[in-house]
Amino acid sequence: RLVEDHVTALVEALAAIGAAGGHETVHRARIRGKRLRYLLEPFAGPVVFVRGPLRRLERFQDLSGELCDRYTFGRALERAAEAEAVRRARATLATILGGAAAPGPGPAPRWEPLARALQRERTSRFRAADKRYFCAAGRNRLVAGLPRTVRALSSPRLIQTATGGTPNAPVPRV
Repeated sequence: RLVEDHVTALVEALAAIGAAGGHETVHRARIRGKRLRYLLEPFAGPVVFVRGPLRRLERFQDLSGELCDRYTFGRALERAAEAEAVRRARATLATILGGAAAPGPGPAPRWEPLARALQRERTSRFRAADKRYFCAAGRNRLVAGLPRTVRALSSPRLIQTATGGTPNAPVPRV
């Protein structure tokens, strides 16, 4: 049941992303995928068909992490541009109010090329992630094989293996 709940949470988080994306929704889906992956990793040895979904979850985490990094860099760029605008305004006011002795604002940084390059990167990463994971077909591919994995994880044989062969031993919590 725990794996099913994590799969459902991941699919819902992916569906919430929509066409515009957004750092918070992508990050939320990435965290849901990470939790599911960590939940499944201990079973990669005894349950062979866990490996495929794990590889897909790892690739999802990588790509969504790259996208989140681009969003974070965009926020940092916005803060730097705001700080520079404040610095320049203060320098201009100091020049006007303080007379000729105050330093001028200096040359303006060129934010536009950096911002445009960042936007191209974000758009490219988002399109790739949308095609592979965010759209309905992508979500289905990402969680493909997990129903079989859930059935295998609840099988008495696996439970017996996990408990060292003792049928009535407590099952380790994951």
